[in-house]
Amino acid sequence: MFFRNYSRDASTRKYFPRLGADGPERVHAYLHLRCEMAKLASAERLRVLSSLIDEAVRTGDAMLRTVPLAAPERSERVALTLRASKHDADFLAAVRSGDEARDKRDWELGAAIYDRGLHMYPYHHGYIVQRSHCLKEKGRYIEAEIGYRDALALGTSWDDAREHLVFTAAKNGFSDRIYPPEIVDLFDAEQSEVGVRWRNQLSTSSDLAELAHLFLGTDPRPSGFAWTRDHLRAAPRRADLVSRLIHDPAFARANRRLLRLLADSKDIT
Repeated sequence: MFFRNYSRDASTRKYFPRLGADGPERVHAYLHLRCEMAKLASAERLRVLSSLIDEAVRTGDAMLRTVPLAAPERSERVALTLRASKHDADFLAAVRSGDEARDKRDWELGAAIYDRGLHMYPYHHGYIVQRSHCLKEKGRYIEAEIGYRDALALGTSWDDAREHLVFTAAKNGFSDRIYPPEIVDLFDAEQSEVGVRWRNQLSTSSDLAELAHLFLGTDPRPSGFAWTRDHLRAAPRRADLVSRLIHDPAFARANRRLLRLLADSKDIT
């Protein structure tokens, strides 16, 4: 049930008009939560969502994994993921099994198990790194490079991922700078993404998938991992990714009506 027993914090209860909802009502309650969270300042959002995580841990509510996704800011999702995941027995069991497979050098199994854990908590950059290590050792360098880039965008330290990213990029024939100097300077300064505007945040493969759906009307996965890797290399920030996709010839093909409407509107004005 959807936080059926939630009753300790009256200031938080107001965000849930239908406690104990199931099925479609459960989905509605979650969407309601996301809308309400968008109205709050970041500190208040983190307070409310952290309280919900604590309550989900207390009651054993399955919505524990969903609460971090209600935060609109990526940095908040990461912070809440780290808070929730350490109390999730199924996730902890999965990553322990992944660690055991990794330590036995069973790279394929380790990557698959870490992947299972990341389906529970997709913003857990620590295990994105561990999965990427397994992929690297298995020789799946393109997927590993994508993973290291994703992990860095989500908050993994530059020192923890730089050597591995440089290695996998070199294996993929990439000898240029991994990131522009101004981004590396941010990594060196360990500057948090908190407060950074959406457009200036680092790109991830998830960003690319969402923006490709939006701008090109397509799923990038059939294009293969190389397509994703090339876009992340060429467009290190989200704004770069938007610009790159808008200038893709597929954008004009997918948005003929929109472009015609914009042209007509320009003529009218």
